[in-house]
Amino acid sequence: MVELNIYNDDDEIIKTFSTKRIRWGLLVKAVEIEEKTNAENVGAAESLKLISDFMLALFPSMTPDDLAKADYGDMKNVFKMVFNMTGHLEKNG
Repeated sequence: MVELNIYNDDDEIIKTFSTKRIRWGLLVKAVEIEEKTNAENVGAAESLKLISDFMLALFPSMTPDDLAKADYGDMKNVFKMVFNMTGHLEKNG
């Protein structure tokens, strides 16, 4: 299960978005984002936009306003978790 918490101004969790299934298209998108941000001279703003779009696709009921209240570390961990699934595929081919 992949989860992303949303916080209020007092750092209390007010929502949690989760999914048990990672669709193939999202795995492909995660690899594309990782390759693009590693291989090209992509600025921070573009990297954040790519990750934001990815999170909104991963959790379709999440709004951009919800996403704005997510923690950077949580988002980074969610992205890494999904991206690391592709390594598992490669090893077990």
